[in-house]
Amino acid sequence: MKRRKKQILPDNRISSVLIALILPILFFVFWVLGSHQAWFHSSIIPTPHKMWGQLTKMLSDRSLWNAIVFSFRRVLFGYLLGAASGVFLGILIGLYRRLNQLFLVLIGILRPIPPI
Repeated sequence: MKRRKKQILPDNRISSVLIALILPILFFVFWVLGSHQAWFHSSIIPTPHKMWGQLTKMLSDRSLWNAIVFSFRRVLFGYLLGAASGVFLGILIGLYRRLNQLFLVLIGILRPIPPI
C-alpha cells in the first residue's frame, strides 16, 4: 500500500492564489503604515500616493515608455559588449597556450559563481 505525501498547499486554485497574495498585501500594508507613521523618510521610500501620482504622470506624458526603451537599449548594449568580448577572449585563450595559462587561475576562481 502506497503512502500519500501530506500536501503543504491545497490543490484548490483560489486558495493557492490567495496564499500567494498574502506577502504582497502585507508588504503594501507595511508600506502604507510606514509612510503615515514616518517610520522611514519619504525622500528614501516615497509614499504610495506619490508613486501612483508619478506613474500616472509618466504614463500620460509617455516618459515612462522612453525610460523603458532607454533602459532596454543599455541592457542590450551591455549584453552584446560582454558576449562579444567573452567570445573573442575565449577564442584567443583556446588558440594560445600562454593566454590559457595566464587566465587559468582567474577562470578557475570565477567558475563557481552562478550565471545570472
